[in-house]
Amino acid sequence: EDSSHMSLFFHLSIFLFWVYYHYYDFYVADYPDERQYPKPCFKCRLRFLTSWNTVFQAIYYFLALLSDLYRGSNRSLVVSARDFVFTSLVCTLGLFIPPVFWTIYAIDRENIYPKIYDATVPVWKNHAAVRREKKTATVSRI
Repeated sequence: EDSSHMSLFFHLSIFLFWVYYHYYDFYVADYPDERQYPKPCFKCRLRFLTSWNTVFQAIYYFLALLSDLYRGSNRSLVVSARDFVFTSLVCTLGLFIPPVFWTIYAIDRENIYPKIYDATVPVWKNHAAVRREKKTATVSRI
């Protein structure tokens, strides 16, 4: 019983984090190269695989939260959807994006994360987009 409450709390807190992340990303963050577009600029953010990955992370944690809350006869459908999103998108992208991002960053930072972003994008946001997802997804499956 305690483990189900911990799972519920974990999935809820991570899902709320991703909701806040996307709110911040689309409505608050000030990207210098996107200032000419009105907020929210979905086409600006969703042109990057890292942004799609964070969307899939949010979807996964929403499905995980639903699977914790839902006890009906169709619970297996929610669990199947959660597992499909995890194995096909979250795990795959979570293992692919960080090494690719940091390899390109090490070779040519300006190509993947220009220094101009340092003044306007908080460190926690970049950290969440290219480091955090692998750890939380792994813990979630334990």
